Amino acid sequence: MGVLSDIIIADRTEATSINAAEGNHLKQWDCLESKGIDTIKLGSLSRILAGRSLDDVPAVPVFMDNSLLDKYSDDGPWVYLVPDQLVSALAALDDDAEETVAASWAEIEEFRLSRWQPMDVQEYLHDLIEYARKARDQGKSLLLWMSV
Repeated sequence: MGVLSDIIIADRTEATSINAAEGNHLKQWDCLESKGIDTIKLGSLSRILAGRSLDDVPAVPVFMDNSLLDKYSDDGPWVYLVPDQLVSALAALDDDAEETVAASWAEIEEFRLSRWQPMDVQEYLHDLIEYARKARDQGKSLLLWMSV
């Protein structure tokens, strides 16, 4: 069973409404369909952007532990706030650095296990950067909606 996930441009106060949409959030909010993106992958990306080691295994899984905004039930779906520092770092990433970051991110075990190809990671990162910039320009947040 895979993880369904989307990155959503919204105000953090809209998390409950996003979950209440019962999967129809794609029709109501600006969404980047992100099947397979989870808190661990985003935690790894954050560490790469900060120039920190990915060898600190305990730090990655807890990256977004305190950012849960809403959950339908203990079994999901869940809505997380993507940390502002990650959104800011993505929005500020220039074209030259984007390719290097994508190559590093594509090497994490979670992408290999999910059978993402490096080009898929690069394309997704490019789209995620655009969403971070849109959210910044609109004065909104990025939220991660996840369901299993």
